[in-house]
Amino acid sequence: QVLRSAPKAMSKNETNEQALKPQDDILRAMELLIEKAKHYIYIEQQFFVSAFGKQGETTQTEPAISIANAAGNGPAATRWMPGDAAALPQNKICTRLIQRIGCAVFTGNPFHVYIVLPVHPEGGGLDNPAIGAQVHWTQQSIAFGTQSLLNGIRWYIKVRDLRASGQITLEQQAAALDRGLVGVVELAQSFRNVTNPSDEACFEFVTLLNLRNWAQLGDRYVTEQIYVHSKMMIVDDRYALVGSANINDRSLVGERDSELAVLVMDTDVEHKDFLGNGRPQPT
Repeated sequence: QVLRSAPKAMSKNETNEQALKPQDDILRAMELLIEKAKHYIYIEQQFFVSAFGKQGETTQTEPAISIANAAGNGPAATRWMPGDAAALPQNKICTRLIQRIGCAVFTGNPFHVYIVLPVHPEGGGLDNPAIGAQVHWTQQSIAFGTQSLLNGIRWYIKVRDLRASGQITLEQQAAALDRGLVGVVELAQSFRNVTNPSDEACFEFVTLLNLRNWAQLGDRYVTEQIYVHSKMMIVDDRYALVGSANINDRSLVGERDSELAVLVMDTDVEHKDFLGNGRPQPT
């Protein structure tokens, strides 16, 4: 299936009719694949910028902010389109990943998300204001925002552990889960006297990777990143989504860049006991 992101103006130019809304096929396909995933999700992406709640109250992102602000760009460096340059990301890919992982946290069924990203965007070093700003948004989306990927997983683990220790009732847990990520965050953060789960606890469910190569030049060793430029998602060894769309608003919301992607489903399915537990899985 061929999918695309396209602004309303593009649709009007193609059909001479005003579209009711931007075309966001790729975003909806990503969300559906995440929801349907049973075993794992593998993502290779040039960018990972998604809605992350409030910005993290931490000094760890300050270098990126300072670099960007020093050049007078600030968050606008990540927005080369008309509109509010300082607006927070709106796409919900991060939220969807957290909620799917949250199901695994509570059911105990094995599930894992692998994300491969470049060390930082191309175009220079971290002293480049635009790159510094992009790094800032990536940090917020993955680690520091209140609803970032790692913090979101952390809140689900904390609510599970609070219920297991009897500090909350089954009804409180169910009410939080019914409200989705927001409900889980509010319940978890209300127990400030309880230590939050570590990053290592989150890594049971998610693996974050960069790629580097290295060489020996004389008596010196040198290294540089292998730049990840692909935009790909593989789910359960059955679905692959490959195209031009990054995980950011510019590619996904439909009202900015036009993008193309292809969704491939493997219908030639075998069942093998590759986990060795006597329960064959589709491969």
